[in-house]
Amino acid sequence: SIGLAASALSAASCVARTSRCCSMSAVPGLLAEATAQLAERGVELRLGSTATPGSRTSSRIAVRAGPDGAAMVGMFKAGTHEVVPCEADERCYLPHHPLINDAVAAVAGELRASAELSAYDESSLRGTLRYLQLSVERSSDTVQLTLVANAPSLAADPALAQFALRLWRLRAPRG
Repeated sequence: SIGLAASALSAASCVARTSRCCSMSAVPGLLAEATAQLAERGVELRLGSTATPGSRTSSRIAVRAGPDGAAMVGMFKAGTHEVVPCEADERCYLPHHPLINDAVAAVAGELRASAELSAYDESSLRGTLRYLQLSVERSSDTVQLTLVANAPSLAADPALAQFALRLWRLRAPRG
């Protein structure tokens, strides 16, 4: 039936998009059935990935206040909310697309150069910048950066607005 093919195609799409939602071994019968049904209609189902192996094209990087209050940009140590700065542990960079690594390094550098914007402190629940959400646009080789803040608006923390504007001016596409 068409409904079964649509369900199987959804599962196949899930497999094609990411190994986190399901795996080939989880749906082999359903995938085979979908492939057969689509072939009957002249549609070839191919699974693949355009990302380089081991290369995430989207990531959420933590920004937390260090012991000295300075911003630490990195990933959480396994099983904790303790940030390990990317600059202190190269494993932070290994799973990410090179454009994400470049953007993380650039933002970390700008945070070091600017003491106005506060990083989030989980113990006091204060500070503004909590995360960097990054996504690679493969067709243009650009990165979309979203600053995740502990603030109701840009107006609530002028340093956030100033930081965002400075990043835009430094990294905006030319042309």
